Amino acid sequence: MRIKTLGIILGAGLVIKLTVIAIAAVLLNGGPPWVGHIITDIWLWIDPWRLGQQGKIPYVDFTREYPVGAGLLYWIMTPFIDLTEGNWKSILLTHSLFMAIADVINGGILYLILAKINPGRAWWLSLLFLLTPTALLLTPMRFESYLVTPILLGYLCHQRQKPLWATFWWSLGCWIKFLPLFFILAQEIRTYLIEKRRNQWYKAIAIFVGVALVINLPLIWLSLIKNGNINNWLHPYSFWANRSITFDTVLGVQVLWLGGEANIGLANQVTAILLGISLVLRRDLGVAPKGVLFCIALLFLNRIYSPQHNLWFYPFLLVLIAEAEANFYVYLGIYLAIDLLNILVFPFSFTYAIMEMGKDNQNAFEALAAKNRGGVWTNLFSSAILLRASLLLGLGAKILSDRFPAKSLQLELDL
Repeated sequence: MRIKTLGIILGAGLVIKLTVIAIAAVLLNGGPPWVGHIITDIWLWIDPWRLGQQGKIPYVDFTREYPVGAGLLYWIMTPFIDLTEGNWKSILLTHSLFMAIADVINGGILYLILAKINPGRAWWLSLLFLLTPTALLLTPMRFESYLVTPILLGYLCHQRQKPLWATFWWSLGCWIKFLPLFFILAQEIRTYLIEKRRNQWYKAIAIFVGVALVINLPLIWLSLIKNGNINNWLHPYSFWANRSITFDTVLGVQVLWLGGEANIGLANQVTAILLGISLVLRRDLGVAPKGVLFCIALLFLNRIYSPQHNLWFYPFLLVLIAEAEANFYVYLGIYLAIDLLNILVFPFSFTYAIMEMGKDNQNAFEALAAKNRGGVWTNLFSSAILLRASLLLGLGAKILSDRFPAKSLQLELDL
């Protein structure tokens, strides 16, 4: 029965994604202004694709601002991208299809996870994950889906009591974006302190280091041979260390309305404190609630809050919804509210707030732009950001205060 349901989910997911891609192709012909903002990220990869087609290697001959896994993912896509001038629709279609493959796989993996917890809810929660407005609008145009895949595979192995395989998948995901490192920490802290198994942590470290070396050493070696340095490999780390704020964040709202400069140092300190709290409090919690807490800690006051970042914690929140009893409607309501606020921030209110704050060819995103030139959409944009942040904090507080009868936790402890 589960195999049949899994097939239905994969088939439905593929149909849904292809339908969305087809609709997007229609909207691109004179569609609303927000469509242009959704596809902007793809154009950032045009030059890397062109260099790749010339035989250049990322992080050796050129660099990107993302960890090496992301650059290598787009390098793999290179032979399938037609960069003929004016062929932008084909580029969008190819990119969307690549991401749709990962989306559908993710829906299937999530179903396998949820079916172990609550078979009655697993099928529709898996479809909800694929139908979430953030996923429908943004995953075709971003690469977050390929980060979610190793995160889900890691949790699937963790749930099935294969912690070292979980560490392997999460270690692999770290080189797309660094988030999965926290899931490794959550697993190992709980294993060491709660389950009193003291011989796993060094194996996890060995796996993490081994994966890191296999992925990075060839690029470092080639870069040293060709360039005499590893600057192209190091660039992502210096880039993110010095990255300025984006204005669809709590800090951005502060600058738009109150002026001055964002206190990035304070934001970094608060994020570090929240991460520390999420690690040390409630060490009895499983990886799923801990995963949600980590993401909240990272996103709440971060300098950058891209809307697709919500996909980091949605699968783990769906695990909590699947196992919830008295809190079922609370967690489901928070999930839906956060997602609706997320797309309200971007692309919708973001697009029209720019038009309001950018009147008379002035810079839309500058100190006091909202106060001086903002209108209805700017108010909506700012309010949605603050409400989203408040809901994240509320969700974190709810998780910390709840006692989970946790079917998923029981599976994790069933040694």
